Amino acid sequence: MTDQGGKDLTVDQGHFKGMAVVIDDGIKTGEADILEIVEAIRAGGGYPITLHAIPEDLTNFSNAAFFVMDWNLIRKLPGMPLTPALVKDNAANNLRFLKAVAKIRHAPIFIFTNEDPAEVREFLESDEELRYVEGESHILIKRKIDVKTDVYRVLNEWANTVPSVLTLKVWERTLHNAVNSLFIDFQNRSPHWPVMFWQAANADRISPEVELSRLITRLVVSRMAPMTIDLAPFEGAIETIQQDNADAYYASLIKVLEGERIVSNDFLGPRDIAPGDFFEVTEADAPRSFLLNIRSECDCARGNPKLYLLKGKIVHDVGDRISADVGNIDAEEKHNEAIVVLMYQGLSISFSFRDLQINTWNSLRAQRKGRLLSPFLARVVQRYGAYSSRPGLPRLPPALVNHLKRPKDTIDNDDMTDVIQAACKLDQE
Repeated sequence: MTDQGGKDLTVDQGHFKGMAVVIDDGIKTGEADILEIVEAIRAGGGYPITLHAIPEDLTNFSNAAFFVMDWNLIRKLPGMPLTPALVKDNAANNLRFLKAVAKIRHAPIFIFTNEDPAEVREFLESDEELRYVEGESHILIKRKIDVKTDVYRVLNEWANTVPSVLTLKVWERTLHNAVNSLFIDFQNRSPHWPVMFWQAANADRISPEVELSRLITRLVVSRMAPMTIDLAPFEGAIETIQQDNADAYYASLIKVLEGERIVSNDFLGPRDIAPGDFFEVTEADAPRSFLLNIRSECDCARGNPKLYLLKGKIVHDVGDRISADVGNIDAEEKHNEAIVVLMYQGLSISFSFRDLQINTWNSLRAQRKGRLLSPFLARVVQRYGAYSSRPGLPRLPPALVNHLKRPKDTIDNDDMTDVIQAACKLDQE
C-alpha cells in the first residue's frame, strides 16, 4: 500500500492477524470508503471475508480475528423513504446479530458507519443484554471516513486502551500455540490417540466425552507459556474508577472474584458431575444453606453417584476475620471449618467438617448452582482431610490440669518447668 505521494507504507496487523469478517452492502454498490477499508485489511496481510448482509449461520466465523459491520443495512427499494419504522427494524436486526456473535465468538466488533456514531451508541446502550459501555465494551464505533487505510492502526490503538480486549488477543496467541503443539505431538505418537483414551473411559464406565475434554484441557494448559503482556499502564485508570464511583467498582470487583472461584451451573453439562459441585438447600423460613461435594472425581463419574457433602452457611462477619498480613482468611478460621470468601452472589460461605452428609446426584441435581474451582476447592478438601485424620490424645487427669493452671503470681520466677517437676517429684539434673 502507498500513500498519496506513492511512498510504500508498512502495515502492522498487531493483535489482529487472521480473518476479518466485513459486512457492508456498500461493497456491492462500490462505496469508496468501505472498499478502502477492505483493501487496507488485505494489504496488511489479513483475509477479509466480505458480505453484503448479516449472515444467518455464524458458526463459520468462530475463528474470526475481528468483525467489521456497517450500521445502516436497511433493505429498501430505490426511492423508498427512510421511515422511523425502517430505522428501528434495522437497529433490532443489528442488535440481534451483535448478541448472536457474542455467543459463538468473543471478538472485537467494529461498527464503521457513515451515520452519526452517537445515534448508533444510543441504540447499543438501550439494550441491557448487550451491556455496552463506551470505552469498556468489545464494540468500537467509528465513522468510515475517519478510518479508511488506517484500519489496523485504529484497531490496535483502541485495543491497547481496553485491557480485556488486549488480554484476549495476547492470550489467544499463547493458547493457539499450545493447542497446535499438543495435537502435533500426539498425532506423531498415534493418530488414534483420542480413541485410546475414549476406550479407557468407556472401560471405566465413565463419560468418555467429559473425560476426553478434561484430559485435553490439562494437556493444553501444561504446554501454555506465560503471556507477554503489561497491564501496568491501566492501573491508574482503575484507581480513578474506584475513586469516582466506589460502590460500582466494588460491585464489579465482587463479580470478577466470583468468576474466579466458581463456574455457573449454566456452563455445566447434565452429565458433568465433579468435586466442587455445590447446591443450595435452603428450607422454608430458614437461613440460606449450601452443600459442597468433596467426593473424588473418579467416584463421581458413574451413573447416579453418592456425593459426600459438607454443609455450608453464610458468614456475615467475614471482614473481621480477614488477616491484613495475608489478605485473606487466616488465624480466625476454626480448625473444623473452611471459609470461601465471596464465593457466590457476594456471599462468603463457611463449610463445616463436623457433619459429612451423603446424598445421591439425582436427588440434588436440580439444586446445583455451580462448581467451586481450585485452589479454593483444594483448600477445603485439604483442610477437611487434616481434620478427619487428626489423631486424638488422652485427657490429662483433672487434678493435674487444675494444678498446671495455677495463677502465675503463685509460681516463683514464673518457672512452669519447676512447677511440673515438683508436681511429678522429678529430680532436676
